[in-house]
Amino acid sequence: MNLIRKKDISTLVFYIAYTCMVIYWMFSNVKYICDFREYFLYISFVGFLLVFITQSKQYARKQFLCIFLCGIFLMISYIFSKEKSLLLLFFVVIASKGIDFKNLVRYDFRIKIIFLIIVELFYFGGLTNNYYMYRINGTLRSSMGFSHPNVFGVYIFSLCCEFVYLNYGKIKIYQAVLILCLSFVVTYFSDSRGSQYGIIILLVLLLAIKPKKIEQIFKNKVIKSIIFSLFFIFTILSYVVANNYSNSNKYMVEINTALTGRVNLAAKFLDKYDVNLFGNKLEIVTTKESAETGKSTMVLDNAYLKILLNYGIIIDIIFGIMVTLSMKKAINNKDYVFCMIFILYLIRGISGNILFSLYGNVFLIYISNYIYNKGSKEVLIDNEQDEKCG
Repeated sequence: MNLIRKKDISTLVFYIAYTCMVIYWMFSNVKYICDFREYFLYISFVGFLLVFITQSKQYARKQFLCIFLCGIFLMISYIFSKEKSLLLLFFVVIASKGIDFKNLVRYDFRIKIIFLIIVELFYFGGLTNNYYMYRINGTLRSSMGFSHPNVFGVYIFSLCCEFVYLNYGKIKIYQAVLILCLSFVVTYFSDSRGSQYGIIILLVLLLAIKPKKIEQIFKNKVIKSIIFSLFFIFTILSYVVANNYSNSNKYMVEINTALTGRVNLAAKFLDKYDVNLFGNKLEIVTTKESAETGKSTMVLDNAYLKILLNYGIIIDIIFGIMVTLSMKKAINNKDYVFCMIFILYLIRGISGNILFSLYGNVFLIYISNYIYNKGSKEVLIDNEQDEKCG
């Protein structure tokens, strides 16, 4: 009874911490809340840490060693980079033991819809710090109550992915039409092309790949080999393209144009920062800051180079391995929809940082499924058991 009660309390604390984390993300531009949003992040860190500590007796030795080493490397990387995105992901993952992943996705889906509606009500009520920008062709883009127009797009895209994950195989025509309409909503208000294209690709995959077909695809050995190599293929490809970028090469220029200048900016970051073991503190100048200060825009919108330069080689390899092993775990569990969606995130990583940003990619928490549910028989670190044996 005490064990059940303890587990229930840990689960409750986890979801409270998770909710505070989502509030920290989604209300970043809401007046009167944004001033003390950091407190929600601190509550999240403390909550996840408490859950981890209360469950520490239940970890297998290999699990504990894996968590310890990853934590050490991430802390060292944080000292160099001052970036906390992957550190936050680490805290969420280590606290996710015993949390049902599908239930967590369902909770994330519901709470983000509620918070999204609230933020939009604040936006139309004039209670958010709005940010507007124009494309070269004159298209007006609105942040819709968030920090950037692309952030609004990311939330819509991620909600569509979560809905498909939770309902794959039983999605009705009107729901598919609604998903398509959301892509136009993103285009009309924020003109977030990555999210728009992502939603359309998701919809095409949804309609083209039936539940019976998806298993055949992911059982193919060649396809599986490619999928398991995607993170490192995209990392190498991103580095090679950016490192060899030249305005005199028409093919490079066309790629850069298609990615709205991202390759050129990535090349500038590679010129300015070295690839090293523990990363660098990157000087970022957003388009908003550029307009306010007159400085040139310096934004690294490539997840693979962002991890490599910001967090370093060690974290890049660890993250890539964890992503790959999680996808292997998903295929072994016949969770093919997860793999299909995560491949979409991997592709989107070429032109954005959503791949490793937990606010728009709840599927990263699937890493905990690999760490805690490998099915191997290991000796648990249990002080009470040691005392009985002693």
